[in-house]
Amino acid sequence: NAWSTSHWTVPAHGSLFTGKYPSEAGTLSGHRTLDVNENVLSELLESNNYTANGYSCNVNISKNYRFDRGFSRFELLGHQKDTTSGRIYHSENIYNWNEFMHEFSHSEYGNKRYVRAIRECVNSDCDTLKSLFYGAKLKFGGSSKNGSADMGSKNILRKINKRTFVGNNFLFLNLMEAHSPYQIPDEYKDVESYETPSHPVNKVTSEDLTAVKTRYYNSVEYLSDIYKKIFERLSEDFDYIITVSDHGELLGEHGFYEHAFGLFPELTNIPIHVSGPDVESGTDSQLASLLDVHQTILDLAGIDSFSRGENLLEKSGDSEYLVEYHGLTYPSKKIKQMQNWGMSEEEIDRYMQPLNGICISEGYYGYETLQEAFIKTGNATVKNPRDRMQELSASLDKKTSDQKSEDIPESIESRLDDLGYI
Repeated sequence: NAWSTSHWTVPAHGSLFTGKYPSEAGTLSGHRTLDVNENVLSELLESNNYTANGYSCNVNISKNYRFDRGFSRFELLGHQKDTTSGRIYHSENIYNWNEFMHEFSHSEYGNKRYVRAIRECVNSDCDTLKSLFYGAKLKFGGSSKNGSADMGSKNILRKINKRTFVGNNFLFLNLMEAHSPYQIPDEYKDVESYETPSHPVNKVTSEDLTAVKTRYYNSVEYLSDIYKKIFERLSEDFDYIITVSDHGELLGEHGFYEHAFGLFPELTNIPIHVSGPDVESGTDSQLASLLDVHQTILDLAGIDSFSRGENLLEKSGDSEYLVEYHGLTYPSKKIKQMQNWGMSEEEIDRYMQPLNGICISEGYYGYETLQEAFIKTGNATVKNPRDRMQELSASLDKKTSDQKSEDIPESIESRLDDLGYI
């Protein structure tokens, strides 16, 4: 019964690092930078005799957006290039297959779209032979050079195997294998290639959706296997290990794919696992939030600082938490894609409107939808959960941002494009 504070990476990590809701921390759809005035978790730890190290495989969580604050060492580890995932390779001389697939995914599929892409490629200003070669790899599959590419977890395992953590240490890891484009070693793949479904899912063939689901579950299996090795290595040096997801993934549920839209429970209900010397084994059904991870770390380190969370090892059993949606990320190819589908500006604007959800003890989750409905599951311990949700949201000191104010370096924009964010 654990929940994120949002539906995607940046706002969720804003909560992990600050103990605040994303709207308070300012980690919003149009503002990825962790620029709060207060000390974030890593800064608090460093000022209390801890050495903080971080390894991230996600460009959203990197020094480019100040998530390296307070860390003695923070490294962004890239996934291997030139693979068959479908969205990795970028060069000014290579035809932008990814942009083409986003733009025309609604109206054309399979070989028909591929033939059109070849025509566009030949007529564009690019290195035609290299572009056609790469397009063929995306269409028909192939192997990475060593058959062992992933999204960075092998690199992290190699890094920590070379390290010895002595004294008071805090280590932050962000692993990406269960995130599209689901890049994993060949031996884990039950499908050689797949085409990223467009939104909405009802425009996607059942074969494509099945292939994506298969690759997703393959990726989860791979991540589980390599994380077991990471976990065992960390257990040698660390007293406590907290394992958590920042969000879930839609694989056709509610007519959507990935995690760009809405506050559906498939996106916001997450696993949290705590391992330590005084932690009893088993499953706890008490309500928990990402905010609790922040408070738990502070308590374990003996640090007194603000947090909206509770210690996961000392839950009161009577909690309530918000979940927030702040609209599509900006800049967003999804907006252009919606326009290509023929959606009106009014419909597109609906996807940009903020939504809220509320989690209440005893298994209740209620959330607003893009269609202006309010969906609820479980039994609420308060009379009017939606009113309580609005009351809690209105009480927050929220930050706002101009979605067009944040400049994105070209190299970072390329990697965000890899991950489907823009």
